[in-house]
Amino acid sequence: MRIPTVLTFDTFTVGRFLSFTNQGCPDGFMMIREEGRPATGGQWCGSAWGYTVYYSETASINLTLYLARLSEQGIGYNFDFKLSYKFLKRSEAHLRYGNNTLSTWRGDLVNGTYCDRVLTRCDTRACRLQSPNYPGVYPRNVTCYYRIEHKRAPPGHRALLAVNQRNSHKIHIKDQVVKYDRSQRILRVWDQCNVVQDYLTVYDGGSTTDRVLVRLCGGDTVPDIVSSRNTMLLEFHTSPYDNPFHPVPLSFLPGFELEVHVLFVDDKSRSFVKENSNCDFYITSYENPSGTLENPKHSLPPNTTCRYHFHGKPNEIVWISFIKYYSASTDPPPAASIDSLNNDDDSNNNNNDECHAKLIIWDGDQTQQDKHSASPKKKIRLMGQFCKDEIPVLCDHSLLRNSSRHTRPCSLAESYVSTGRDLTLEHILRQGSALYPISFVLRYEFVHNSMSCHLVFTSSSSFSFSSSSLGGSSRHDESVVKKSAGISGKFSSPKNVFLYGRGGAHNLSCVYRFEAEQDQKVEISISRASFGDKVCMSYVDPLVNRWTCDRRTSDVKLTGLAELVVSEYPWPGVKLVRDCFCSNITGNADNDSTNNNNYRVSLTSLTSNIVELKFTITRMNVTQDYNDFFFEGEYRFVSNNVPVENNEDSDDTRNHGNEDDDNNSDNEEQKLQKRQQQQSRRRCPSRLEDRKLRGTSGEISLKSPLLSVRHYDGSDFGKTTGSDVAAVEEILKNTDDLTTTAIATHQCINEPWLIEPEDPRINFIYLRTTGFAINADNIADCNTLNRIIVYSAINTKDKSVICPETRSNNDGNNSHNSKNNNNNYNNKNKNNINGNNDNENSKTVEFFSGGWNHTSATITADGMSSFIPSSPITQQHARSFVVEFIQKEPGTYSVMWIAISKSARAATDTHYFNTDGDNSAGNIFSMVPPIEDCPYRCPEIKACISSVLWCDGIKHCPSGFDEEEINCSYRFGVTLLYVAVGAGILGVFLVLLLATGCLKYCLYRHKIRTKKKKKKKKNSLNSLNVNNIHVNHMHHHHNNGLTSSSQLQSGGGGGAGGQYNITSHPQDLYTSDNYGKDSIC
Repeated sequence: MRIPTVLTFDTFTVGRFLSFTNQGCPDGFMMIREEGRPATGGQWCGSAWGYTVYYSETASINLTLYLARLSEQGIGYNFDFKLSYKFLKRSEAHLRYGNNTLSTWRGDLVNGTYCDRVLTRCDTRACRLQSPNYPGVYPRNVTCYYRIEHKRAPPGHRALLAVNQRNSHKIHIKDQVVKYDRSQRILRVWDQCNVVQDYLTVYDGGSTTDRVLVRLCGGDTVPDIVSSRNTMLLEFHTSPYDNPFHPVPLSFLPGFELEVHVLFVDDKSRSFVKENSNCDFYITSYENPSGTLENPKHSLPPNTTCRYHFHGKPNEIVWISFIKYYSASTDPPPAASIDSLNNDDDSNNNNNDECHAKLIIWDGDQTQQDKHSASPKKKIRLMGQFCKDEIPVLCDHSLLRNSSRHTRPCSLAESYVSTGRDLTLEHILRQGSALYPISFVLRYEFVHNSMSCHLVFTSSSSFSFSSSSLGGSSRHDESVVKKSAGISGKFSSPKNVFLYGRGGAHNLSCVYRFEAEQDQKVEISISRASFGDKVCMSYVDPLVNRWTCDRRTSDVKLTGLAELVVSEYPWPGVKLVRDCFCSNITGNADNDSTNNNNYRVSLTSLTSNIVELKFTITRMNVTQDYNDFFFEGEYRFVSNNVPVENNEDSDDTRNHGNEDDDNNSDNEEQKLQKRQQQQSRRRCPSRLEDRKLRGTSGEISLKSPLLSVRHYDGSDFGKTTGSDVAAVEEILKNTDDLTTTAIATHQCINEPWLIEPEDPRINFIYLRTTGFAINADNIADCNTLNRIIVYSAINTKDKSVICPETRSNNDGNNSHNSKNNNNNYNNKNKNNINGNNDNENSKTVEFFSGGWNHTSATITADGMSSFIPSSPITQQHARSFVVEFIQKEPGTYSVMWIAISKSARAATDTHYFNTDGDNSAGNIFSMVPPIEDCPYRCPEIKACISSVLWCDGIKHCPSGFDEEEINCSYRFGVTLLYVAVGAGILGVFLVLLLATGCLKYCLYRHKIRTKKKKKKKKNSLNSLNVNNIHVNHMHHHHNNGLTSSSQLQSGGGGGAGGQYNITSHPQDLYTSDNYGKDSIC
């Protein structure tokens, strides 16, 4: 056992000390030689005091004093030497060998060397690297090599070696000449150690040709210096000359002691840089779509640039979040000293930057951009640059996450998200990370680049969508497929984590729209679906033979909901909800009869060429994503003119997906009926625009018997009976025209009717039909498979199912009242609407369009209701109804509707309408609209109707009030009286006018005749006096027996007189006095 010898120098003055490196002791010196060790040639000289101790490495030492000449000093001693010695037992040398509790191992000394050592198996023993003669002054002019090796490692792991010292007093490598320890002790690096040239160099490997991690001197704590491989070499170098001075007071030990540790890392991880490679790491989504990335576990040499290349698939973006980030701050040393030690390619990219560590985040591939192109590099966006005290945004609350606690996800404000498939992190380390550690932990994930989950599938383009990435750029991908019959494709739920709870979202609503051509229909099949932990069950509703979701309201409020709803758009703005799924669909071939949804589900559009799937999730937790909520499916656009063969997944048979084998006979009949219905549907000639009704009133009737398929198109398709047909005869009566028209057309089953008010600002719709409302509790009361479904056009999710029977099995249960926000219906015992009172127990279901029973609805001064929403589409359909007939067997039923309105006075009275919808006989006429505000009304429903409907021969009011005799007779009597009086007055006026005209004309003619008579008399007298002989002669000879009654009497003057048989003018025949009056009068 070696016994160390302790030499304590009490006084020391030997020669002069001039230099550490060259001729430092010209006048004299002291040398110490260890037994069995090669001579070092190191010398101490000059004057020294304080606590200077030398611990020998061997049991015997040789101390030599050499004095060439005494120094010429004016005062004091020019030679003084005094020391004391002591022999220690090994057990007493605790600082060197440890104690009984923890013994240290200093390694194996290399033969023929003074201080070279090799340390192995440091994972099983406490290895210590100590300077020679530790804890005393170390010898001069020595170079010691400490080689650490570890050959064994667990399978799949790699061994890394680390040295450190947490106790600052165990490190002191002389870096300058000081007589008092008044300055703060720090570690110095690189050229700062050239003053004394005592330094410790650490190599990343087992040779001096390997890269240098750090060169240090001075004294302070030493952080972990880790190699990147299983060997490490440390070189301790001292100068040839020194002064044996140790500063006072005694607060640290000369030399050094370093602890050695062994680390094991995953051989396939990115925790180390592989040998003979740069610090480049490639993270791709093909290896792992998400994970955690940390800085290298080993130290990095100066002038190193580590790059982390994140490369995703073409449809992905990169999301990173820093959980923690630490960069030690220090003043940078001279750049030349660092560059001279490690001359690599990365050093060319670094200039005299003030930052010893810089982090840069690039939105793209910073190194490979246009690598093979002669053009300038493509500019990529700089997402962040951090230096000194600057740090990237942190998501540090994730550190609180453990196996029993889940923290909220990192928000976008706490993360960095690329706009493309690449993202690059650059870490530029000017001084390396040996003494100035750089550490970070980040989470990364490659996110599917679908920032929007609203997709449109058409027969002319496979799909198209528009999405904006988080970085602000937008992207539009569109694939064009030639238009042809039978275009098909696949679709699935989005895999963008930002749309789910783990990405920070609470709710999700995605819409998938399928738009076929006018002559096509859409076939959709759902192969897989998962709805997480939401409590819900989907099943085929026996009321309407469609999938429905059954859940409790309390569960929705507590845990939210997840559902997949299938809807059709027969008219713009009218969404007709068809099916709802909320149970998992696994797509198993072997169907479990106990699980309605444990198989593939297929649907076919019934009424429209536009189908919409809406995927809705609410109240997601922070751990749920697209692995908890998803669906997958296929679609196909099929022409209506092409028969669909062997399609057993149509909407009409969707409730037969999991029946037992003993029902094969029933299934055959159902398949036959289904094929016939498919043939009818593909030949359906009706257009949905023709099934939109608007006006003052109308009636839709379906009459029995049913028409066979043969009768429908003239073909010889099968021999069908009444229950196997797919088409019916619908009669539409619409009184919107001036005359009532009846249009008998062949329409297809399951196609709805849209009934709109004439003016949605003023009018409401009142709709009624014979039957009673049914639900799951009273479905047994309905003896027919036919159904009438009434929706509000603004919200077709809430529907009313009517059994079109005049009475139910349970006559006692004959009142089924229901209300919702969009329509209200009353089911009451009423007389038959056609006036047939043979069935006293017949029922009528009444509906009022949305807003009718809202007491808050008001009528403005211009008669418009303030209840109507502001949106044009919403306003158009807020008071409309959608009526759908489901025909499964022979039957005759109809739906009648009229346009109604409120009086201005009644609408402003909040107590005018009975809000509970009770229209019992006790209060029918208690609150009727005033006659002066509403002359044409139905008092039993408290509504005004159009004047066109009043007394037109058809009973529009439920009670027939508009056709009662007292109303119609009074109306017609008053009209005839007014007409008679008017005609009489007009006749009297015309007679008086004619008489007045004749009188005036007669007076006028009489006046003219009088004047002419006087003139003729004067002319006659003159003629008689001149031609009397001639006239008489002529008269005498020409009297041919004329018997004219005209007489001319002479008068005055005693002239001759007599009778004349000829008049002087022919018109005198009409104007002579013998006529006595005018011929006209």
